[in-house]
Amino acid sequence: MTPQPVYQTTPRPMAQWLKTFRQRWHIYALNLVLLFILILPFYWTIISSLKPEQDIVTYPPGFTPNPWNLEHYAKLLANPDTRIMIWNSLLVALGTVCLVSFCATTAGFAVAKIEFSGRKLLFALIIMAMLLPFQSIVVPIFLEMKFFRLLNTRLALVLISSTFQLPLGLLIMKNSFTALPRELMESAQIDGCSYVQAFWCIILPNVKIGIATVAIFTSATVWNDFLPALVFMTTKNKYTLPVGLSMSYQPPFQVYWGPVMALSVITFVPTLILFLFTQRYFIAGVSAGALSAE
Repeated sequence: MTPQPVYQTTPRPMAQWLKTFRQRWHIYALNLVLLFILILPFYWTIISSLKPEQDIVTYPPGFTPNPWNLEHYAKLLANPDTRIMIWNSLLVALGTVCLVSFCATTAGFAVAKIEFSGRKLLFALIIMAMLLPFQSIVVPIFLEMKFFRLLNTRLALVLISSTFQLPLGLLIMKNSFTALPRELMESAQIDGCSYVQAFWCIILPNVKIGIATVAIFTSATVWNDFLPALVFMTTKNKYTLPVGLSMSYQPPFQVYWGPVMALSVITFVPTLILFLFTQRYFIAGVSAGALSAE
């Protein structure tokens, strides 16, 4: 008797999904709980900014604004102080991103590809600066800014923020350059490119994901940075959004939650939009090992 062939049937997609769900339902449930905890503050801030002032503090609270009210946003955007704070935050964030991206890219290339004595020690010292809290050196920085007459200037915020964001940017770019083969630079020089031309035309296009990752991290951190602007800005027309959120719309005896919630939304929405439009670069940079140490 000849043996009968055995046919293997692949499970149906729905059956496979149900099997996976039964095995991992507790993980899915935990993720849903964590997602709810994460989203609830943002949702509550948004709906509170769309409610009339008297409805925000009513009990029991409503989970949807009824009616929808944009009065708080209209008043904020009509206020010149709000527009100045948005402008200050934009200038500081853009200036810091440009400075950190340039310095991290050039320094990362030097540390990764150029041989010089003390290279590893220099890189280690810069990375150790990531462990230094801002609060521990705020007084020396304040005296330094006062000596150079940079107090209450946007340039001071750009320089200070760049100093604290540069170590992480250098780490990302150093590992991005390390992943590139050395022959790429050598072949460009053999073809007649100068050192600068090879770096600009050959090397940089291959590390654009790393540069995008640095820009995303830097912009998100600086946009929400509170303490440097609070310490070094002394006049209202130099406040950034986080400082304005804590000081400009909270009178001594009563907190008007409508404007506070609306300004909170104006503060975090740009960061959310930035991540939504650049998440593929961010995920690609992390997946490519841009954040892994050598």
